[in-house]
Amino acid sequence: MMCPSHLVSGAVEDTRVREATSRTVYIHDVLYVSLRAGPSTQHPMLRHRLKSGMKLQQFEKNIETGYSLVRTEDGREGWIQTQYLGSEPIAAEQLRQLKAEFNALQTQHQAALRRLAEPKPAATVINKPTGTKQESAGRLEKWYRLLANNLTPGGWLLISVLVILTSTLFGFWLGRRIYKSYDDGWV
Repeated sequence: MMCPSHLVSGAVEDTRVREATSRTVYIHDVLYVSLRAGPSTQHPMLRHRLKSGMKLQQFEKNIETGYSLVRTEDGREGWIQTQYLGSEPIAAEQLRQLKAEFNALQTQHQAALRRLAEPKPAATVINKPTGTKQESAGRLEKWYRLLANNLTPGGWLLISVLVILTSTLFGFWLGRRIYKSYDDGWV
């Protein structure tokens, strides 16, 4: 004869096995579904009017009867018609989750825009110690983007004129040095 402790441990072990093989399912469609004591309409209702979108744990699926053994979030177990179950939450719940995610991302975006809009002294940004070549290249690229986004067309014109003037002066100086070296050689 089996001891009651063996029965309890067997039931606990059976529950653990069922938990490990179960999957989360949701009631889909806009309707209310009944939770029954067995896999048919002949069995009494344990709970009626389970609302669509309710999260359930599915333990067993009986293909012959078209019912699945499930557990509600409050711990009640029973059978429900498999045709009313889906592996994803209903569209209304998915939309609610996406809206919440969108609002969180929008808040992060606004905070990032505020941080970017804050003026930073150029000396503190420029005088930071340099790291690897990749970090330096990344910082130069950031400065380029900052200049490209903040300079007006007049500012670019001024920079272009300065580059051309500097290049011209350098060209004259270099030409003069070369001419002097040839001049010294011929005399």
